[in-house]
Amino acid sequence: MRNDSTDRIAAMQHALKDYVYESDVLKSIQSLHVIARTQLAKLLNRRSYEVYLTFGKCFRNCSYLPTQVCLRIFMRGGQELIRDYHQAGRNGDLYRLFQKSARSLKTLRTFRAYGMENMVRLRFPKDEPDAERNGDVMVLKPRVSDREKGVLFVKYTDSIERLASVYDLELVARHYRLVLEPSTWGYQDAKFLLVAGLPTEVIVMAQYAPDFAYMTSLGGNFVPTRLGAGDWVDPEMFKPEPGLDRDYDVIMVASWLRLKRHALMFRTLRQIKGAIGKVVIIGYPYGGRTRAAIEAEARREDVLDILDIRENLPLEQVAAMFRRSKLSLMLSKREGANKSVYEALFSDVPVIVSDVNAGVNRDHINSKTGEFAADADLGSTILRMLAERERYQPRAWALANTGYVNSHLRLNALVKDVCRRKGEEWTIDLYPKKSHSWNVYANPADRAIAEKEFEFLAELTRR
Repeated sequence: MRNDSTDRIAAMQHALKDYVYESDVLKSIQSLHVIARTQLAKLLNRRSYEVYLTFGKCFRNCSYLPTQVCLRIFMRGGQELIRDYHQAGRNGDLYRLFQKSARSLKTLRTFRAYGMENMVRLRFPKDEPDAERNGDVMVLKPRVSDREKGVLFVKYTDSIERLASVYDLELVARHYRLVLEPSTWGYQDAKFLLVAGLPTEVIVMAQYAPDFAYMTSLGGNFVPTRLGAGDWVDPEMFKPEPGLDRDYDVIMVASWLRLKRHALMFRTLRQIKGAIGKVVIIGYPYGGRTRAAIEAEARREDVLDILDIRENLPLEQVAAMFRRSKLSLMLSKREGANKSVYEALFSDVPVIVSDVNAGVNRDHINSKTGEFAADADLGSTILRMLAERERYQPRAWALANTGYVNSHLRLNALVKDVCRRKGEEWTIDLYPKKSHSWNVYANPADRAIAEKEFEFLAELTRR
C-alpha cells in the first residue's frame, strides 16, 4: 500500500516534470544538455538503450518547441544525432541494446514471476483474478499459414518495451504483424524504434496529425493510421436515455494528475459560479495526487459546494453520469487519445478541449461536436455552449465517424491491403475489439479462439 510520503514524492516528481514541460526555456536547456551527453557517449563508444531513450525524449520535447528554437538547438550536431537515432532503430541496434539492458531484464524477470499465463498476455495479476480480463497483448487474428500471418494488438506505449522484453521479436515477426495503440503524445520516443527494424509491418495508431506525419516520415515497416485509442468506444454503452434529466451542467472525467488541470477548471468555475449549476468530476488517484488534493484546490477557489466528486467509478457508472450531463471538459495541454472525449460524444454531450492541447485528433472537435477554448475564454465558452447546446449533434457525428464498429472496418481494410500488397493470402478478418475498462473482444466467440493462440506465443518468449 502506498503511504503519504510516497504520494508526496510522486506528486513532486510529476509537478517538476510539468514545470519543465510548461517552459520552452527549461526544455531548451534540458535538450542541449541531453545532446551534449549523447555526443559524448557516441565519441566514447558507450551508447546504450538508456542513452537513446533519453535522447528520444529530448527530441520529442524539442519537436513541440517553436520552430526557430528547435532549429537552433539541433543546428550543430543535433541533426546528425537524429539520423543516428533513427538508423539505430532501422538496423536493429536499438533492439539488441535493449535486450541486454538492465531495464529489459528486470521487466522479463517481473513477468516471469507472474507465471506464463500472465506473461504471454503482458497482464499484471490482480488480487481477484478475472479470467475474462485481457492483458496488453491481444490476438486480433491467429496465424493461418506461412502465407497468412496473424495480427497482434499491443496496448499502451510502455507495452512496446514489455513486448520486447518478454518476446523474441524477430521470431514474432515471422508469424505476426503488429498493431500498436500508443497511450501518449509525441511519437519520437525510442520505444517505437524497438520495432522499426523487424521484418513485418507495424501498424501504428496516430490520431494526432504531427505524430501521424512523423511516423509517415520514418517509412520502413511502419504503417500509420489516424485511428486512436478513443475510437474504440462502444456506442451502445454510452447511449443517451430519452427523457432523463441532465442535472449536471458540466462533467469532467480525468485522473487526479496535475496535468489534467483541475485547478484551471476550479478558477473558471469561481468566475461563473452564479450562472452555473452542479458540476460532476470523476477521477482516480494518480501521480501522487489524491481526492483530498482535488478537494483542497476546489475549497481554495470556493467552488466545492457546487461539485459532485466521484472516484474510481466502474465504466457503467461513468456512462450513467455522462447521460446526466450537458457539457464535457478536457483541459490537459498534452494528452494521448482521450477516451472520455468519445464517451461524451456518444452520450450526446458536446466537449470543450484546451486550444493548446497536443495529442487529440483535432478534426474530431468541430461544429457538430464541440469547441477548442483558450484558458482565458473558458468561462464564457462554457456559458455560451450551455445556452446553445441544441445546435450541437455529437452523437450523430460520432455514429458516422468513430466508435469500434467504424474503426474495426478501417483497421481491417488497412491490414488486409498491406497483406495483399505483399502478395499474401487473406482468408480471415481481424477480430473486432472495443474499449471497456480494458480492451475486450466484441464477440465472445472470437476470444475463445484467440486464447488458443497464446499456447504458440509461449514458444516465442525469450529464453
